[in-house]
Parts: sequence; structure tokens; C-alpha cells
Amino acid sequence: MLSVWCLLGLNPLHYVPVFSDDVTYNHQIRSFAEVGFASGYFTINELPNELGFRYGPHGPLYPMLYGSLLALLGPAANVPVAVPALHLALVSTCLFVLLATWRATLAQTLAVAGVAASFWPLVVMLQLSMQEATHYAVAMLVAAALASRKRGAVVLRFGVIATGAALRPLWGLAFLALRNSPSSLLAFGVLALISVFSVPLFLLLLTLVAAPSPNGLLAASTSTGGIGGAAAALAGAVEGLLANGAASIAWATTPSAQAALETHAVVAVATLLVWGALIWRFADWPARSVWLVLVIAVSVQMLTYGFGSYRLFRILSPIAFLVLLVFLRNRGGMVLASLVVVSGLASTTEFRWFLSAYRAPMFAPPSQAYLDLQAALPLHLAYAESGPAWCNTVLVDNGGLGPFVAAFPPGMGVSVVHGQNARRVLGEARSRYVLLTGAVETEAAGMNLLVVSPELGLRLFERELENCN
Repeated sequence: MLSVWCLLGLNPLHYVPVFSDDVTYNHQIRSFAEVGFASGYFTINELPNELGFRYGPHGPLYPMLYGSLLALLGPAANVPVAVPALHLALVSTCLFVLLATWRATLAQTLAVAGVAASFWPLVVMLQLSMQEATHYAVAMLVAAALASRKRGAVVLRFGVIATGAALRPLWGLAFLALRNSPSSLLAFGVLALISVFSVPLFLLLLTLVAAPSPNGLLAASTSTGGIGGAAAALAGAVEGLLANGAASIAWATTPSAQAALETHAVVAVATLLVWGALIWRFADWPARSVWLVLVIAVSVQMLTYGFGSYRLFRILSPIAFLVLLVFLRNRGGMVLASLVVVSGLASTTEFRWFLSAYRAPMFAPPSQAYLDLQAALPLHLAYAESGPAWCNTVLVDNGGLGPFVAAFPPGMGVSVVHGQNARRVLGEARSRYVLLTGAVETEAAGMNLLVVSPELGLRLFERELENCN
């Protein structure tokens, strides 16, 4: 928080979720705190989970964890800024656990504090409602568990890593660091097999409780096939992996294609890969194992999802942060910490510009953000008199209605349209309401059309929640 206040000149207390991922995460957490599992549907393109879980393509665990904590604080705490506040409390607690487990010296304490305050992917994501801050907390707990030599340390490591993998399956790779030091090549091979195969296992478990994602890894992996059978499917999958790898390398070596956070993540990951190779001979097993985890994670990410968009700093940066923390306890750790802090401080001006250009609405005073939205657009709301099953869910364009959607009463579900315009699904929608940006023709496939103010729209949704069974 001090980094945001002092270095970036922004007030975290003025946070308002704006872009779609941040808005939906924030609203899911607040909905679980208010109504538990009885909320509307959080989906992409109205594709629901077959088992009835309603909390989005990333599964219900994250909304459950944070929503439960928020519920304990009472209804007065159920406001958008409460989610980043929970992030701050969780990460601060895990940082304390890390330093206590290490029995850190003053120099180590200052090094960890400096690194945490200047590692921009952590600082920025700590201010949002997305689950990335939770992954930095996982990284701190894994680093603490790796330093523990107490009886039961292996069980502790397993629990922390499994929790992280339940949120994001790639954390399963960290099972490679489960033992203090493998006693033989066979033991190392067993750990390697566990870590590699745990990723698809946790991915499969996630798909059982998460809403389908039409652009997700599982959908992509099952979309190849057709004439030619299994051989053609395999060839198509390999071709896709190689194409992703080539595109990832091209993106990573083209700074002009990257935003500030992405460049910072590329440099951090590359630096840690080189640093780990240089100190390998002198490093202990935890440092070697997490470096191998980073190597495998980079390879998996490069060949599957790719490095483009903001995936690299979202997915790989927490693992890079784990590696950085473990390296701090090895030879040259203070030198590495100094490099990270100096490079972070040197990037302050760049990040001030980055956030003011692209992210400033997230830190606008809530009342002002709402007034700006109200002045900018009326709401075009198509609705069915009766019939659609999802009476407590709104289908929205993946557009610029963030502050309004964030103001939905907790419990109202949000289904985001990807890859098509919401106007095209009118009449086919499961949701009773379809929120549209811009003008729309009134003959909307058996649905009525309202043009309303944001206040009236919110009142309508509150009444709908009261009447929806």
C-alpha cells in the first residue's frame, strides 16, 4: 500500500473495479459473502457448470475463501474496496509467517520488504480483486515451508502447494520441491513425475467445478480432430503447441509489443533463469528445485497459453517471486535483492505513466467514476417478461460498463459475452436481462427494450433479486 501511495501517487481507498476480469472477481466474492451458493450465474457466453456450481471459469474456491472472510466482517464491509483490503491483510500475514519461519536477520527482513515493495507485478495486482495477490501469498507460504525443518514439514508443503494448485493447477509443479533433498536419482524421478502429472490432474478437478471457458486450455486441447482420427488430432495438437512456442518467443523478444508490467515480468523471469544457472553449483536443494519449477513453468506457459496479452505477468510472476524469495537465502541473495529493488525503483516513473494511462479509473473516487459513467451513457436493457431460467443473471457485453456492473447488488450473476456481440444472442439468452452498450434495434427477438439510467437499472436488479426464487 505504501508503494502505491508513495511511489505511484495513487490512493488505494479510491479503488473501483473497471475492466471485466476485475469486476467479475470482485462481484463474485461479494455475492458469495451475501448469498453463498444461491447467487446468479457467473459464466462466459452463458455456459454453465454441469454440476451446478455458479462461480465462473476459475472455479468457486477463490470466491468461497474471500467471500467467507468478507461475510465474517459483516454487511457493512461488503463494498468493492474490501477485496483489495483482504489481499493486503493476507499478503502481510504470509510475509510475517515467512520472516518468522526464516528467523530472518535484519538484513534479510529489509531485503524481503524491499523486494516485495518494488516487485511491480505484486504491487499492482495487490490493488485489484483478481486472484493474483492470493498466488503471491501462496509463494510466500511455499518459501516458508521450504525453509522449515520441523517434523511434518513435508505435509505442510504438500498442503500449501495443493491449495495453490486448486486455485491454479500450474502450482502443482512445485511438488518437485516437496522433499528437503531427494536421496537418489529414483527419488528425484518420482518427484518429477508427481509434479508434472499433478498439473493435468488439478486441471481436470478444476473443470468439474468451474464454468466452461470457450477460450480455455481444455477447450483448445479437445477441439482438434475430425477426419484422420487420433493421429490427426495429435498432429494438430503438436502443431498448435509449436505455433504457440514460436509466437511466445517472438513476443518475449519484442519489447514494443509489451506493456510495462509485461516487460517487467519478462526481465524478472529471464534474470532469475540466468541467476539460477550461475549459482547452481553453490545453491541448496530448495533453490535448485524452485529454479527447475520456473524452467518447466516457462516451457508449459510458452507452449500452451503463450506469453501474449497479460498472461505472463499474471501466471508466471508469482512463481518467479517464489524463486526470488528462495534465492535470497542463498549465496549472493543480498546482491540479487539489491538489483531487484534498484530496478523496481528505476521503473517508478514508467509505472506511474502506465497506471495513469490505462488504469487510473480503478483509483478514481467511486462517486466520480459513477457520475462519469452516468453522464456518458444511458443503459440499453433488453429483458424477457418471463421464461428464461436465469432470472437473477445479467448478460453483458465485454465492454466499458465496469463501474456499473460492479455496483450490481451482491447475488446478481454476470455472464460475459466473448467472441460475439450480445445483440446476436437476444432471444436465445438464458439470462432474463441483456445489458447492451450503444443503440440497439427495438425488435429484439421477443424481448422488450428499456433505456434507463444507472440508478433505475440497479433498482430493477435489486427488485429482481427479491422476487427471484
